[in-house]
Amino acid sequence: MEFGSRWTKILKDIWGNKPRSLLVIFSIAIGVAAIGMINNTIVMLRRDLFGAYGLGNPASVQIYISPFQDNLAAAVEGMREVSDAQAHRTVAATLHTSTGRQADIELNAYPDFTLIDVSRFELEQGTGNPAIREVLLERQGAKALGVQIGDSVVIETDDDQQYTLQVAG
Repeated sequence: MEFGSRWTKILKDIWGNKPRSLLVIFSIAIGVAAIGMINNTIVMLRRDLFGAYGLGNPASVQIYISPFQDNLAAAVEGMREVSDAQAHRTVAATLHTSTGRQADIELNAYPDFTLIDVSRFELEQGTGNPAIREVLLERQGAKALGVQIGDSVVIETDDDQQYTLQVAG
């Protein structure tokens, strides 16, 4: 099999300058891989950032006020610049499991879990409206702590009060 003069020169140049040829090949391969990773990142961001996250109506601004007047959320929602406003109570606490694990958590208490308009969440298991002495846990947090629906956990607030709650969802 005989090559033309052009291919003979190309093969001799590649064989004669092996380090440079390998460097060119690796540079091309790395460039192609980088372009593929950037393309995949764009696809994932568009799917995740603008998909399920946006459906939850995430809060753009959170204001922490204490004491909180009952009519403040309605007054803020009445402002022209605000589409939705909702009041709920937030408390920092420590969660203790029956296996001895513990984690710092943020408890969010709503007057009615069926009427959450801002920063909604999707229920995956259990009940979406916890009863007295029940708590809903975020999926990844529950998995990391090894907590299942029906388990009991102890919540300790900053003022050393302890409450035993059952995981409802």
